[in-house]
Amino acid sequence: MLGKADLHVHTEYSKDAFGPVEEVLRFATWNTELCAIAITDHNTMQGAFRALDLAPKFGLEVILGEEIDSVEGHLIGLFLEKPIAPGKSAEETVDAIHEQGGLAVIPHPMGRGSYCIKKGALRRLLPLVDGIELLNPTWGGRLSSRTNRVLSERAKFISATGGSDAHLIGHVGRAHTLFPGSTAAELRRALEERATQPGGGFWTVSDHLSYFGELGLKWAASFGHIPLRRRRRARI
Repeated sequence: MLGKADLHVHTEYSKDAFGPVEEVLRFATWNTELCAIAITDHNTMQGAFRALDLAPKFGLEVILGEEIDSVEGHLIGLFLEKPIAPGKSAEETVDAIHEQGGLAVIPHPMGRGSYCIKKGALRRLLPLVDGIELLNPTWGGRLSSRTNRVLSERAKFISATGGSDAHLIGHVGRAHTLFPGSTAAELRRALEERATQPGGGFWTVSDHLSYFGELGLKWAASFGHIPLRRRRRARI
């Protein structure tokens, strides 16, 4: 039996995401087969701590995480105890994750954005990190999927993961990590033993349009062009 965990989920505590924490957990519980979820907001763990408090209500295991801006691009810390400051080198960021007993994962490797770890830094980091996200369902992840197939050969020496990179509630679980077991402890063991594999699929065109539509409204509201309206419960 393989469990499913989403190791890359954002909530409204990320500036570019929209899901209230409780609604993210509710959607994951009732609309996916996930047994664990990592809340990995950008440069903050407020959403992760909130999700951990709410987890018993939903019977879903929550992993404390953060997506951290390093100088070379984003890195995900899992099983963290406290936030890690952005702006460090990639190596320093990985060290900071490990210092508190966490696991370091490279999200959306070789993607098109400036926030993605590129080839030079990737070569340095592969011996240092614990996992690499080989299935990211966004458009950028789709474009880099051929490169990721090449990276999968190197990923034999580290854990291969998948994560939804959900910024809207309805995207949670779209891509995920498969592992032997059903608990966060078993997931961690699988990551350490390189016994994980990515699963799921890509966002659709409609998914991307929904996200960029919400993002455009949020940016417009921040500049005072339109009143900031109350967010709908989920875009599914």
